[in-house]
Amino acid sequence: MLRKMSLIIALVFVWTQAAAADKQLAGISDSIVKEAQALQKAAHAKGHSKRHADEEALRALQELTVLLQRYRHTLERHKLERHEKGPDIIQLGVTSRVKDGESILYFDSPMRKKRLRNIQITHISGDDYIRIRDITIVPQVGPSFRYNAGGGKFYLGDTYEIELDKPMHIREVRVRVQHKTGGLEIFGTTVPEPPKLPAIIELGKTNGVKDGNAVLNMDKRYRKVLFSKLIVKNMGGDDYVRLVNPQVTTSRGDLIFPQVSYQKLHSGGAHEIVLPRPVSIRSFQVYAQHRTNGLLITGVR
Repeated sequence: MLRKMSLIIALVFVWTQAAAADKQLAGISDSIVKEAQALQKAAHAKGHSKRHADEEALRALQELTVLLQRYRHTLERHKLERHEKGPDIIQLGVTSRVKDGESILYFDSPMRKKRLRNIQITHISGDDYIRIRDITIVPQVGPSFRYNAGGGKFYLGDTYEIELDKPMHIREVRVRVQHKTGGLEIFGTTVPEPPKLPAIIELGKTNGVKDGNAVLNMDKRYRKVLFSKLIVKNMGGDDYVRLVNPQVTTSRGDLIFPQVSYQKLHSGGAHEIVLPRPVSIRSFQVYAQHRTNGLLITGVR
């Protein structure tokens, strides 16, 4: 019976080895072979030398059961990851081999340009399990950050994730481990780069008014953008309006009173207001003489 079981295990391994497309699955496969051989030796001892080998056989069977389950779960997880991992999750590399020491990944130039918000560390080869004591993140600028991983067992395929204190550009990841690792696979979640805004942005339309203040409160998306000019376009109403006492409130709460000429602004016409310096804007208001259906405000960066 044991000999038949070991043959089945060996056949399963031959099939699964063909699917081992990465180091993590290959590492588990190596362990399956090791335990299958132990089971085979136990079967041989019981069948030929009449030596009682039940304990060795049971231990090998238990280990094989765990390893095969882990192999199956790893395959399933990888299948899901291929479908679920978004474009912001990238492979950063594999750390160095080490036994009872620091396993290190030095980032190359392209990876140092990525701004990361978390790090994922996976035990993919080496001993059946390792203990991760602590992880040191070395950023491009500033002091290093050390995270205590607790020292628990991490079996082949297990992953440990770190939420960084703040998004950062990273130079090195250093993982202090107990036991032997053939390399830890490191993934990172990148922070999306802010969209590149055009030089000229339509900011919105003020309220309509007759002989009163026309006001535009800036959309929050644009409150950190620096503008050097505002273009005010009359969207209709009386034949013309005059703009009086324009007022800009910056994102910091400062008030700016730019100068304007009191010329007529006909329907569909536009007037440019030059700011004394580039500023981020919270709101804009101007007193409109006569009636306007609203003033369209455009910012120039």
